[in-house]
Amino acid sequence: MVCVKQVPDTAAERALRPGDGTLDRLLQDGLINGLDEYATEEGVQIAAAHGSEVTVVSTGPDKTVHLVDDKLAGSDALATSLALAKVLSSIGFDLVICGSESVIPQLLAEIGARTAQ
Repeated sequence: MVCVKQVPDTAAERALRPGDGTLDRLLQDGLINGLDEYATEEGVQIAAAHGSEVTVVSTGPDKTVHLVDDKLAGSDALATSLALAKVLSSIGFDLVICGSESVIPQLLAEIGARTAQ
């Protein structure tokens, strides 16, 4: 399982939504976070070496295992991690890989440790 996030293209024009002050992601095409691309490649290499498969999960508008909930709009890392943990546990996995510039991996590990007790 590889967790990825779609992020705004830094070269594109950005605007905030007037209603809630969050980034209006409909104005532009997003990109997969560059560090998440490395995580995805690592997942593909591990899966190839072990004869398994990779599932990509995201809370953004990517076409993957697509976690969609309007309540997550503008959510913080803890809320996002709780939602991802629930999806991951319902799908099942052998390994979860995340990019490096986020607290999501640590939060997922803590949530997993607490639910395993």
